[in-house]
Amino acid sequence: MKRLTTRKALPWAAVALAAGLSLSGCASGDSDEAASTPSPSASMSQDMAMMPEGASATEGDFELQNMWAKESSLDMSAAFGTITNNADEDDALVGASAPGVPTVELHETVDGVMQQVESFPIPAGGTLELKPGANHIMLMGLVEPLKVGETLELTLTFESGATATIEVPIEPFSMDDGHSDS
Repeated sequence: MKRLTTRKALPWAAVALAAGLSLSGCASGDSDEAASTPSPSASMSQDMAMMPEGASATEGDFELQNMWAKESSLDMSAAFGTITNNADEDDALVGASAPGVPTVELHETVDGVMQQVESFPIPAGGTLELKPGANHIMLMGLVEPLKVGETLELTLTFESGATATIEVPIEPFSMDDGHSDS
């Protein structure tokens, strides 16, 4: 299997500064306030603008962008990012794995309810968004907590048989995304 190369993400301080400048004049993105806001999609959009920048790479027909996993002090976490299928054929993300993570599942969140799915279709030329509160890769039964500043080797498996492995940074994330561990 060919190893992916990652581009180094901007230092967190620079990302936070850029996000702060782009959001100046907007309402506060305080997570307590956002969690109690009656319009979850509006508060989610504000919090999404402040998500960390993760690792990016290209493997075969797949472009992986801003891939990252959230820190966790307990045995559960999740991974996020964007996967683009640059092939002429439809494909699907059908699985993932990571060393030290006994159970890795694909999850979707519909009407606030998280459930496991068998795959995420990615049409030819299309993009799959993995983000908190929506489609994501669930990491369960962690042997050790995921700590900010560390990385996790994440291998994605596609219906076509292709695989892609990428080192994703562990980032802080305080928005309520339906997981009670952070």
